[in-house]
Amino acid sequence: MILRSFRYTYTAFKFITAAAVLLLAAVAQLAAQSSSAQLILPAALSSAQLQAFPDALAVRSEFLSQVVTATPSLALRFRPVYRNTAHGRIRVSVEREGDKFFVLFQYERDGEYPYAAKGNIIIQRAVSTGYIENIKWVLSDDGRNYVSLSARNERTLVDYVVAGVVVNRAVSVNVMIYYFLLQPFSHLHSSLQRAINWKLAFPPTGPDSSLSLMEGLRALPRGTAALSGALAELVHAAANPERLGAYLQKTGRPLSEFAELVQLPFAQQADPSDPRVHAVQAIPVWMADSGFSLAALPAVLPFETGRLFLALVNCKEGHPSRNLLLLPWVAENGEYRLFCYDAVSRTEFTVEELIEACAINQLRLFSLPLLTP
Repeated sequence: MILRSFRYTYTAFKFITAAAVLLLAAVAQLAAQSSSAQLILPAALSSAQLQAFPDALAVRSEFLSQVVTATPSLALRFRPVYRNTAHGRIRVSVEREGDKFFVLFQYERDGEYPYAAKGNIIIQRAVSTGYIENIKWVLSDDGRNYVSLSARNERTLVDYVVAGVVVNRAVSVNVMIYYFLLQPFSHLHSSLQRAINWKLAFPPTGPDSSLSLMEGLRALPRGTAALSGALAELVHAAANPERLGAYLQKTGRPLSEFAELVQLPFAQQADPSDPRVHAVQAIPVWMADSGFSLAALPAVLPFETGRLFLALVNCKEGHPSRNLLLLPWVAENGEYRLFCYDAVSRTEFTVEELIEACAINQLRLFSLPLLTP
């Protein structure tokens, strides 16, 4: 991401003191950096990861002629069936939505069959022609990692989505879309391993430095209780940005390590309104007078694991502004998460709770050195 030193006045953001503005104005201008170039470097999965991925090829093959190649009138009369596989129970069903219908191969999760489950395949077909318009191959249980395949004559166009962000757009593969349904997941992987970074969708847990800091912050007393130690310095500085200069000096870090994020690594994100459909939308860009909007937050930080950020949140009228410490991390199931910690109340929030608590409008994001407790 491109980082920029903070140079805004107190009148623009009431939650930053004049002293903080003078301090931050002393930060030297940083050279432009781009993380997206590294993120899109092609990388393959290990053989163990490929073997572990749930792939119901046998089930697809069994029902191919009944739901995938069948005429729309015949496919739309199909009733749900269930099969047991090595990776769990799977349901095959058909749903109609206006002028399109969906052929669904869904794995069971806690007694239900959600659209979002690792290994799910959602095939979109046209009611009028029966053509396959899109195949959505889900890579994570939260549904935010997936590969979208769209037909383009005798080729296939691929969009690669990770953490809800469109990492690769319209990658052309010289294979007809239908052929991917006849092959295992490993074929899709090998067809794209020179074009996309598969490891982004299957990240390692952690990192340990972020997990350690999260646990340290969770252990701190809430409210106004006295604090001591390195974490106390961090929390006090986050709650009072005018103290950040002294904090960085004390930790032996240069002031330039406190810098604002002003550019997104990617321009588009998936539209989550219908989890069966692959649709994209522009990510709201950074604005000089207001920073990022809430809609951009999930797209800004997911790939910044191992880093720490301060978010200065300008809430809507009637809600107090907040100073938050943000830590992107990866859970054991491979899902990208965001740890949110209010430095003033010393309270942990989920992003959803944060939206409800303060009706977030705009926020500014700054990188901070990640210090383990």
